[in-house]
Amino acid sequence: MGHNVLVMGKNVLDHREVLDIVATPSGALATATKDDVGIAEGKAFLLTGTYEGLATDAVLYMLMDGNGVDGFHFHDFKVNTIGSPVLVEFFESPTVTVNGTAMVGTNQNRLSTNTATALTYIGSTVTDDGTFLGSAEILGVTTSNNSIGEADMGSDWVLDPAKLYIFKFTNGFNQAVDLHFNFQWHEHEA
Repeated sequence: MGHNVLVMGKNVLDHREVLDIVATPSGALATATKDDVGIAEGKAFLLTGTYEGLATDAVLYMLMDGNGVDGFHFHDFKVNTIGSPVLVEFFESPTVTVNGTAMVGTNQNRLSTNTATALTYIGSTVTDDGTFLGSAEILGVTTSNNSIGEADMGSDWVLDPAKLYIFKFTNGFNQAVDLHFNFQWHEHEA
């Protein structure tokens, strides 16, 4: 069972970020972002993984299915490579014929037993990418033996829980690359 946070009110900052005013376990009042509240309530999840050997000019898809969850909030996505460049693109409503291998997110509140409602897969088969939402390119830094780089798709998105989303990784390097990714999402009211 998650530990609930009692929201007492709202505080809107100059740059329009909304902070909740919450009661802490000691009874004191504090401010917290929606993301902080999501973690405290056991509704924030982290998916970490590695994909080794993405071939030259190959494409790899990672699928996200909101699975009807209320408040499917994509928070952060970081990708590191050894061997680059790799283009990372984000799409909505792709045509998917095979989901791929299921991956399970870890609850970021280690006191909570909540499990993710949203579903994630890697190695999906996609016949149409859908609507383009954004991209980042991992350009990398060349070392004596290889090239390393990182892309941060750090935008916050409130996603439609009835739609599918994909990350498309395209290897533009002249050799196979290894990918390491961290993906964070919250499942709370937007």
